[in-house]
Amino acid sequence: TGRKFDLLQPDPAQVDIRDIAHALGRVCRFAGHTHEFYSVAQHSVLVSRVCAPEDALYALLHDAAEAYIGDMTRPLKLALPAYALIERRIERAVWRGLGLAAPTAEQHARIKHWDNALLATEARDLFPPSIDDWTDALPHPLPGRLGRVLDPRQASYAFLCRLAEICDDCEQAPEVIRHALEKFSAEQGDEARRRLGQVCGM
Repeated sequence: TGRKFDLLQPDPAQVDIRDIAHALGRVCRFAGHTHEFYSVAQHSVLVSRVCAPEDALYALLHDAAEAYIGDMTRPLKLALPAYALIERRIERAVWRGLGLAAPTAEQHARIKHWDNALLATEARDLFPPSIDDWTDALPHPLPGRLGRVLDPRQASYAFLCRLAEICDDCEQAPEVIRHALEKFSAEQGDEARRRLGQVCGM
């Protein structure tokens, strides 16, 4: 949308789910060290599909802050506590901006498990065999391969398609999200949205 976003003093009014989808589709996981481009948006969609249905919305949005600050590798993130503080502030602004309460500790723990399971799966499918076994502490990879890797535009589109799917199954979806999806549908057309969702197989 071109809307300004203050990283150090994030304002919920500056949050737009279309900006989040657009940016996450263009942010590559693992600092780009994969066989091919693989986006945070596609990762988020996959986490939302393997978790429990009641956690799907928060799973889809679990990396939403990275739309504004990028995807920092986990070892570096752990070494920079100031980054984690900024990330948490942005997360809180995203929840409020989208009309959501923060996920509970139990939800966070469940989503983190599936996030780590996808991390192990991505490491298996998108990297050459590791020589340092950095995935040993992670859950077992998911059965089956990741499937088709989406380009940035497809990944952003798939993210919004998945959001619409979740909201269609949730009578209490926040109005701000429904309104943004209505704008998206008006811009792209419902048939185009459904068609890409089928093509992506997501």
